Amino acid sequence: MSTPNPRTPFLSGPMLSARRALALLAALCAAANVHASQTYTSEASFLAAVPGLSMESFEALDGTSLGPASVVTPLLSLSVSMPGLAVQTGPNTPQSGYDTSASDGSHYVLVYAGAVAPGTLTITFAQPVTAFGFTSSDIGDSAVRAGVLRLTTNTGAYASGVDVLNLPDIELSGATHFIGLAQAQPFTQVQLSLGGFDEAYGIDEIYLATAPVPEPESWALMAAGLLGLAGLRRRNTSRRG
Repeated sequence: MSTPNPRTPFLSGPMLSARRALALLAALCAAANVHASQTYTSEASFLAAVPGLSMESFEALDGTSLGPASVVTPLLSLSVSMPGLAVQTGPNTPQSGYDTSASDGSHYVLVYAGAVAPGTLTITFAQPVTAFGFTSSDIGDSAVRAGVLRLTTNTGAYASGVDVLNLPDIELSGATHFIGLAQAQPFTQVQLSLGGFDEAYGIDEIYLATAPVPEPESWALMAAGLLGLAGLRRRNTSRRG
C-alpha cells in the first residue's frame, strides 16, 4: 500500500522552484488590489461597488463664458476638441444652458459646440485613478441622433474604448444619465465621444477613485517573498556546488 504524500502538490519536491515561488508571490500581490473591469449606468450601483471615492461638483469655480479654455480644478481638468466649455452657476447663468442643469449644488460644466458635431471631451486627472463616473444632463437630444456614448481610457482594459450608453432616437430634453467605469489598471485620462449635431450637454458630480498605494502589509509581503527567493537561489547554488 502506498503512503500518501503529506506535502501539498504546489510545494512538492525538495525545494519550492523559483518559477512557482514567483507565481505564488504574483498571485498574492495581485489579490490585494483589483477592480473588475465594469461599466455603469446606475449611480447607486457605482457607489456601492467602488470604495474611497472623491467627488468634484465645480461649486468652488466662478461662472465662465463658452469658449476653448479648459476647466481646471485641483482634482481634474476638462478640455474639448470642438469649443466650447463653460462653468454654469445656474441653468441659464452666465449664459443659456440649453436645458442642461446641475445634479449637485448649482454649478456644473456646459459642453456645447454650436452647429457642428460635438467632438471629444477629455477629462485628465491630477492623479492616476481606477474608477470614474459622472452625471450628464440633456445629452443626446439633438436633431441628429447621438447614437452611443463611448468612453476611452488612456491605458488598461478600456484603452480601445467601450460603449457605455445607447441613447434613444428621441431623448427627452433635460434628461439626466449616470455614466461610469472601473478597471484594474490605473489611468490618468478618459475621453467621451458621441454623435449628433449642435449638441449641448452638462457634466456634474464627477466621481473618481484614486489608484491605491500599497499598504505596509503589502510591502511586507513582497519583501518576504523576495527574501525567500534570494534564500532559495543561494541554497540551490550551494547544492550544485
